[in-house]
Amino acid sequence: MSINQTNNGQVRKYVVDIALSIEQFEQFYAGQVSQVSAVDIQGRRIQFPLGTLRPYVGHMGVHGRFQLNVTSDARLLTIKKL
Repeated sequence: MSINQTNNGQVRKYVVDIALSIEQFEQFYAGQVSQVSAVDIQGRRIQFPLGTLRPYVGHMGVHGRFQLNVTSDARLLTIKKL
């Protein structure tokens, strides 16, 4: 199985700009927030688990452009900072 195809079809790619302060991310650790809702650069809305951004949290929070690869049945395959 390659990154471009899954058993269920093609991978959908979304590019989103994320700007979350450390205070916003702390809501995740407190159990108050579990999902991120964002609009990608093509205007499509995507929702994904906030925990997937954990590797990118710095002392100022999470900031940057990210690419999400999602299966046709809406399962997140990968996320990477661009």
